Amino acid sequence: MQVVRKDDVAIYNLTRGKQLPGWLSDRKRRKLQQEDLELQQRIELIQDFTMPTASSRIALSRTGDYIFVSGTYKPRIRCYESDQLAMKFERQLNADVVAMQCLTNDFSKLALALDDRTVEVHARYGYHYRVRVPKNIRDIVYHYPSCDLVVVGSSPDVWRINLDQGRFLAPYSIGHGSAINVAEINPMHGLICTGTDAGFVECFDPRQRARVGCVDVASHIPVELLGGAGIPQVTAIDCFGNGLTMAVGTSTGHVCLFDIRSARPELTKDHNNGMPINTVKHHPESGYVISADTKGVKVWDQHTGENYTTLEAAADLNQVCVVPGSGLMFAANESSDIFTYFIPSIAPAPKWCSYLDSITEELEESSEAAVYDDYKFVTREEVESLGIENLIGTSMLRAYMHGFFMDAKLYREAKAIAEPFAYEEYRKEKLEKLLEEGDAKRITLRKAARALPKVNRRLAERLLDEGGAVSESRKRKKKKKGLLVPKGEDASDTNPLGDARFGSLFTDAAFEVDEASEQYKLLHPSEASSMPSRPDLLMTSDKFNAVNDSEESEVEGRGSDGTSDSDDDIPYKAKSKPKPKKKAKTKAMTTVNMLELNEGESYRPGMSRKDLQSESAPKKGKKTFAARLKTEVRAAPKVRDIGGGKEMSFSQSRAKSNAADDAAPARRDGQRGVGGLGLKKAPKQKYWRGKPV
Repeated sequence: MQVVRKDDVAIYNLTRGKQLPGWLSDRKRRKLQQEDLELQQRIELIQDFTMPTASSRIALSRTGDYIFVSGTYKPRIRCYESDQLAMKFERQLNADVVAMQCLTNDFSKLALALDDRTVEVHARYGYHYRVRVPKNIRDIVYHYPSCDLVVVGSSPDVWRINLDQGRFLAPYSIGHGSAINVAEINPMHGLICTGTDAGFVECFDPRQRARVGCVDVASHIPVELLGGAGIPQVTAIDCFGNGLTMAVGTSTGHVCLFDIRSARPELTKDHNNGMPINTVKHHPESGYVISADTKGVKVWDQHTGENYTTLEAAADLNQVCVVPGSGLMFAANESSDIFTYFIPSIAPAPKWCSYLDSITEELEESSEAAVYDDYKFVTREEVESLGIENLIGTSMLRAYMHGFFMDAKLYREAKAIAEPFAYEEYRKEKLEKLLEEGDAKRITLRKAARALPKVNRRLAERLLDEGGAVSESRKRKKKKKGLLVPKGEDASDTNPLGDARFGSLFTDAAFEVDEASEQYKLLHPSEASSMPSRPDLLMTSDKFNAVNDSEESEVEGRGSDGTSDSDDDIPYKAKSKPKPKKKAKTKAMTTVNMLELNEGESYRPGMSRKDLQSESAPKKGKKTFAARLKTEVRAAPKVRDIGGGKEMSFSQSRAKSNAADDAAPARRDGQRGVGGLGLKKAPKQKYWRGKPV
């Protein structure tokens, strides 16, 4: 069920909703109804209320207990019983149905006008009799007092078939026009009204068997309203219950209300679409007139002609049938579904589907605001920025609250003209948003490392590690108690202290902490042991080179033998940590190391570790093989005799691990102990009487 609000009037479309195909088995149908929520919530007013291709006509019995629907393909009629909310029977026909009329209060007798110029009469058991007329049939009506079936068509004659006598009676003849499009009988006094193709309504009295009145409808429609459509034909007639008022629909989309005592219309209503009117019905309970054309249905006041609501159909409408005394109506159309609409504001639901009233009341209580999918709401400022102020006051801009509603397609076109580069800006913003979302999905550790400040990075890491969890717990506790969180506890990656007064500590390079200074080591003795000394920082920096002088680098107490000559190319860092010897320990400490500044480099006392690193120095992982050889210590080769020859082996290790390797105890060649692996001993095998236990 779909709810549509037009002019603050709720219209319930009972046809809309998910449908089940007819070829499904009962088991499959029940399974789908249990699993699909949309199928469970749908409202199926009448079971199988459809046609294979299209429906052409709808008629009700006099009591409203039976609904007759004709359709195609193949031509057929279906009868639905309202008390059972299901189909009672279906009958196949030889031709399409043009019009049909129920002759009794139930389904036992039915007259059908077919497009092959025949009139069929059906009884309870099915087809009963067929009679042929001289011309093509356009409409039939039944006069109950005389049992006359009035047939009109493409002829100026009005044929009468008396069903009691079973024969044709003398026909009536019209005075204006060559064909009759529609016929209607006044329920109050039995006057037969016919509408001609010349725009006249001619009335006949069955008691006098002659024409008693004629109304020229076409002459009273203003020429400016016709739009060059030619002479309007009469396509629909309805007589009100008071016996005096008559509504006439024309082929130009106009509806005129006449008093049969006057030749001038009391009111003329225009549908404003030029489509022929196929149905006109008076709704006595509300005082409204319901008129329909192929595109939609209009409900309007019979005294003022003011629109009450408008209903737009999804397919072309052929006829609209209103259930007497209710707000329910059926519409035959060019689709397989028979449209069912309910307007609770004009009348309640029929007694056989009274549950619709309770459903609509619940929906009214929980109703939501209407959503206009095809319209865009714009303010007056947006209208001025788009340059469409000249449309204010026209139908393209409908005033609503503090702005206007305009067609979404028109808005896009105006936006493209006013801002031709808006799409490029939108695309740029979309890409930036996608990049931000991609960064957010990455590993948190990497994100935190990127978010840390560039100045005093290590200090920020330490502050966040020490106080991050505590700050979060304090925040949660204080928020639960309703207390304010102080600034000091509102820490972030860019400002770990959480106070804007100390923000420059992590943004200004003048406040950077020199962790290699003596003052920092005195304040942080635990970190001083793990940090390299100032000379080591100078030696590892790319700004300096060691002075390669054999006389100055010669250690007192050692000769310049082959071993010492081969050590001239070893970097200072390796020579500053020689192989420990008890006798030469105190003398090695007196070694003097000379450094020279590279060309183009500058140095000042108190430079930080970051400043000592050259910007052009390659990263450790990207150094070449020759550069890595210079930074590694080459130990003296090992020589041993093997069967009259000598074997020489070389080993390389990092400069940092040389001292640890030299201090470690010598291992056996080619062997490795397993005592340090902590392996468990196998349990001792026990024996009892010579057998293992």
